[in-house]
Amino acid sequence: MFTEKEIFKRDAARADCKCNAPAMGALGFSLVEVLIALTILSIGILGIMGLIGTSINSGAFAQNASQASNVAQDRIEALQSVAFASVHLSDAVTARTDLRRTCGAATGPANRPVYSCVPTNSITVGTVNPKTYTWTYTVTFIDLDGSTVADESDRLKKLDVTVTYWNSLSRSNKTLTLSSMITN
Repeated sequence: MFTEKEIFKRDAARADCKCNAPAMGALGFSLVEVLIALTILSIGILGIMGLIGTSINSGAFAQNASQASNVAQDRIEALQSVAFASVHLSDAVTARTDLRRTCGAATGPANRPVYSCVPTNSITVGTVNPKTYTWTYTVTFIDLDGSTVADESDRLKKLDVTVTYWNSLSRSNKTLTLSSMITN
């Protein structure tokens, strides 16, 4: 067996040995290091969350604008089916109820008279979350022959369809106007 002196030497040698001791800093992270890391991580996550909110708002705005553009295009196509001579006149009895309208007298100079028309109905888009779009349009006679008077004989009219809708994100009405030319 071992003598007491040998055991004491062996234990003393083990105490002096640094081969099993952990390296400096290998015991883990200090509380300060953990707090700094969590702060940096939190700032990054908050930035990403802000981008997600902006992305959702932008998507909703784009969807509303796209639907308004589709409504305006649809109304221009519908108005192109109206007789050229009466597109600027009031009509409360047309078979197409979506084209019933009240039009005012001409405004503007004789070489570019403008008629403003207000349809009697609005357009609702969507079934799950329906959105209502109101629309108006103007008809501008174009003086093609340079006679200083624009009338039916010039055979060209400009249609401006304006669609208005409520934007819940900005809490205001937004408008979109599309233009087209019609000829006889």
